[in-house]
Amino acid sequence: MHNPVNTDVFSPPHGNRRPGKPTKLLLAGSHNFFYKPKRAVDTLAYLLKQDMEFTLQIAGRCCWNNDENFCQKEIADYAAW
Repeated sequence: MHNPVNTDVFSPPHGNRRPGKPTKLLLAGSHNFFYKPKRAVDTLAYLLKQDMEFTLQIAGRCCWNNDENFCQKEIADYAAW
């Protein structure tokens, strides 16, 4: 997946982590396909396994199904590991 963010400029600080202050990940936009939020949850799971402190916020419309409530429940169920 293409990342339009310049990670040379925008990246977590190295060695300057604040205990108890997790780095926030943001997935924003219209999510027309389940794989986008699924990949964000997979990324969060990977980072948490590395003993890193992160949170994930998914903002925007979840619309890979006509019922947005269904989509929100589907991603919440997927993230309930």
